[in-house]
Amino acid sequence: MVTDVAIAMDVERMVAHAIETFGRPDYAVNNAGIEGKLAGITDLPEQEWDRVLDTNLKGTFLCLQSLLSKLTENSARQSRKYSA
Repeated sequence: MVTDVAIAMDVERMVAHAIETFGRPDYAVNNAGIEGKLAGITDLPEQEWDRVLDTNLKGTFLCLQSLLSKLTENSARQSRKYSA
């Protein structure tokens, strides 16, 4: 599965696919990242800067946000299961 971690819908699909394939998530490893174009700050196009930040920062945020929502859902289900 190819995922652009800078796009929330892609990340949601990736997390759903991972859960469907492997079951309940226990932890997260966010290792998607890009280096971007090597250039001085005056030569670096804003679009390239945005692409690097979207992948390296926003991508980590979106992946953790999606996965943590699933982890907390699982924890809440487990708590209800054992408290009933």
